[in-house]
Amino acid sequence: MRAFIGISLQQGVRETLGGLQRDLGLSRADVKWVRPENIHLTIRFLGNITELGRDNITAALRGRCSTIEPFSLILKGTGTFPNSKNPKVIWAATEHSDPMLKLHADIEKALTETGFKPEERPFTPHLTLGRVGSSCGSKELAEKIIMHKEDKFGIISVDSVCLIKSELTPDGAIYSLLGEILLQGKSSQ
Repeated sequence: MRAFIGISLQQGVRETLGGLQRDLGLSRADVKWVRPENIHLTIRFLGNITELGRDNITAALRGRCSTIEPFSLILKGTGTFPNSKNPKVIWAATEHSDPMLKLHADIEKALTETGFKPEERPFTPHLTLGRVGSSCGSKELAEKIIMHKEDKFGIISVDSVCLIKSELTPDGAIYSLLGEILLQGKSSQ
């Protein structure tokens, strides 16, 4: 099964980001927007894992997350990957957060203990809003993204991390919760 580790969002934040997507969509750019109910913060994409792998990952995460206290993340600003001149992914950002960076580092340690290679790319916490299909409407889209680069979109309460299954379909990804690991050593699902 294809899976990733991420942080789920509260409904109000998803609604705010859905409004942002609608505004950016007024540019009429060629973008496939992520359904608001699917917007999340990916901590680490895992690729294909087995049932045994899922159990090992969950156990390793449980051990690492037991020492991390819940925290909040402020969503602020918009941007694109790889850059603004050639956007492929449109995202909302988080403000710098030492607890988020610690959580990521601890998850990376847990994954290397279960046999995953360390991630080579630097961790850039973000929420993917859409993927650009072509350059059609890109100038108008870039202007709209710049208009929102300092906007605040809400606060995420981070009190757990989720192991999520991702099934790709022609209509977009379908996500299923495989496990939830609560921070600060609380019991998990």
